[in-house]
Amino acid sequence: MSKETEDMFNRVVENAVDFLEHSLAELEKAPKYSIIHFCSAIELFLKAKLMLEHWSLIDEEPKRANISRFRDGSSRSVSIDETIERLENISNVKIPKEGRRSFSDIREHRNKMVHFYHPDYADEVKNTIQSIVIEQNRAWFYLHRLLTKDWRSDFKAYQDKIADLHRLVENNRAYLQAKFDALRLSIQKGYERGVVFSRCRSCNFPAAKEKTVLGNLDVLECVVCEFTVDRLRETCPQCKEELFVYDLGERFCENCDETIGLNDFLDKYAPITHIEKDIFEENRAYCSYCEFTDEASVVPFYNKWLCLCCLQLHSQVNPCGWCATLIAGDTEDSYAYGCKVWCQGYLGYHSDD
Repeated sequence: MSKETEDMFNRVVENAVDFLEHSLAELEKAPKYSIIHFCSAIELFLKAKLMLEHWSLIDEEPKRANISRFRDGSSRSVSIDETIERLENISNVKIPKEGRRSFSDIREHRNKMVHFYHPDYADEVKNTIQSIVIEQNRAWFYLHRLLTKDWRSDFKAYQDKIADLHRLVENNRAYLQAKFDALRLSIQKGYERGVVFSRCRSCNFPAAKEKTVLGNLDVLECVVCEFTVDRLRETCPQCKEELFVYDLGERFCENCDETIGLNDFLDKYAPITHIEKDIFEENRAYCSYCEFTDEASVVPFYNKWLCLCCLQLHSQVNPCGWCATLIAGDTEDSYAYGCKVWCQGYLGYHSDD
């Protein structure tokens, strides 16, 4: 990274930190500005990551990017949705679909605040703030995971500051605590009826209601922060203790410290039994939901198909009509429009004709 790029990167990150600090401080007295500044912080963190690819990608029209206008802040920057699209298509950065949806929710809420009257503010202030805390808590869960895990090396110099921000987010959980206290009796009655609650990965309250979807696949729905996540109950191959898998990445058994990766689960659910033939065309497919391409991550799962990357269930897999790659999801119009994972179909291939 050049010295100039590093300086620009640092300025963007420092502004992101500043916006987030203001957002958390303004929650009670100025919830409208809390949402606006929170959205700005998310946008700047994502743009900082994109800037590492090249500063011109932050410009609305990279081909016309001007370094002087960029330095003085007069150039028009790209939207948050376009930033995410460029991160994925140009920088090959993977952002979970749930994370993208959460960031989009924050953006839409921000736009209503800025441009239109927002109906929530006609309601009781306490309920409005509680809904903002839920929304921000969910978005921070995904952003924090990116900054401290996936992008940790890029934001290495800011890990202490990110930890401080994380503590500030947790300090704003008083409204979620009040909601948990109000639901405590209901949760207790659920326990008595046999309902299982576990600790929520987002708000950390023991309020995530467990429901079996199929076999050892569960969905956890938090009654406090409304965070929903899929979970696969697995067994550690080393010590045979129960192991929970939430999404792509290495898993560490808390009982024996065994490291289990995606390939371990692929081999379990879709073993390669015929080295001489392309078995992937029979029992492994690509996921049209998360569009993960490092591996064919969709495998047979009971009477359906399961993506071991995003834990999305699919009812069928079929070859793409254009590139013939086995895809989980709807492939009805794939000859014309492609599978979107590996190709854009006939129309995409001939778009320049």
